[in-house]
Amino acid sequence: MRTITVDYAVLMWMVIILFSMVGYFRGWWKEGLTTGFLTGLVVLLRFPGLAEMIINFLNKLIKLVYIAIKAHSLDIERLAEVAKEITDIPIKLDPTDFRVYLAGLIGVLVLSYLVGRISVDSRVIGPNFLGAILGAIFGLLNGFTVISLVREYAVGRYLPGAAAEGVADVASVALAVEELPSPSIVEGWVPWLLIAIGALLLFAVMATRWGVEWAKVRDMVPPLYKTVPTPTPPPTSATISVQTK
Repeated sequence: MRTITVDYAVLMWMVIILFSMVGYFRGWWKEGLTTGFLTGLVVLLRFPGLAEMIINFLNKLIKLVYIAIKAHSLDIERLAEVAKEITDIPIKLDPTDFRVYLAGLIGVLVLSYLVGRISVDSRVIGPNFLGAILGAIFGLLNGFTVISLVREYAVGRYLPGAAAEGVADVASVALAVEELPSPSIVEGWVPWLLIAIGALLLFAVMATRWGVEWAKVRDMVPPLYKTVPTPTPPPTSATISVQTK
């Protein structure tokens, strides 16, 4: 097993720069909307009891939907009968599992991007220079918030139940990736398939975006050579019509 060490500061700046670049093209309004969504996740991290209450509510909602599916009906009596038979549900969110919060973070980011895209008027084609600069600044803030949330989720110091368990400060986090797929991107037929697809897509992109118009070939006189004077065209003759009474 090979261990790869990644410095947190390098990873943090990579995420921050990426979000800042995206924010430059999205503009301040869309990035501000994402900031508002992320602020909600920070509040839930600061108050783990509220996060646990929301997750428990989601578990009840999932159980209710599961009961309705099993009952094939919305009748109250039928739902009550099926509820007595069900002791567990196939999907149950654990308030202490950091993966639940990571999935929630991804969902919030996707939702904020979709809402930002739908909410902006169709006449808007993009931000101006000042709006793009503010978007880059807000994107920088969003990137810092995202990487900080991921760190706290992985460490688990502020998750529900962490205070009772006495989770201490963690200086480093190890990420283990198991069951790597085979073949690799550089083994067997996979690289040739990717190269062929990439080449075809690149050709399609170039062909549909730019075209080549061949110049016409015409006869030209070499420099420093005399040419035959162009004859002056004869004057145009006019016909005069005389009418007599």
